Amino acid sequence: MKVFILHGYRANPEANWFPWLAKQLKDLGHEVTVPEFPTPATFSDWQKVLTSETFDEKTVLIGHSLGGTYSLRLLENSPLIHAAILVAPPIRKLGMEELDHHNASFYDHEFVWDAIHNNCDNIIVYHSDNDPYVPLEQAKVITEKLDAELEMIPNSGHLNADAGFTEFPQLLDKLRSLQE
Repeated sequence: MKVFILHGYRANPEANWFPWLAKQLKDLGHEVTVPEFPTPATFSDWQKVLTSETFDEKTVLIGHSLGGTYSLRLLENSPLIHAAILVAPPIRKLGMEELDHHNASFYDHEFVWDAIHNNCDNIIVYHSDNDPYVPLEQAKVITEKLDAELEMIPNSGHLNADAGFTEFPQLLDKLRSLQE
């Protein structure tokens, strides 16, 4: 598999569980890319980072927070890819001025849900019931619109290092199951 791990706003490739997952996947023989996106975040600036990358039926996008939102936007215009794993992705305003201001260009217009669904074989959403940033309702909208799988991890905050997620074995297990 060719795996892209996409961080969120104010994060970087060394944050949260990203280095751990990248190492695990590389050890299993997968090609892994963990790009660094600029902050402040704008959709057009993030697009410039991946201009030379190509996606295909062996590609897996793993996006945390705004990286998950960005994954949805990538899927609107991508060729068919194998899977997208979205971890706590916002799809609309969060009611937090700073985040809403910086994230606006990622969800300032409606998602093209049919295109996203048609361009990806497997869509999985990970979310917690006590995420301090992204309400669970947003994950439910994604799963309903895309007929996606929702993996709930109770009492796990934003599924980041602040919530104790420097490793993410559930996600690695899911990736292994997608290979079978």
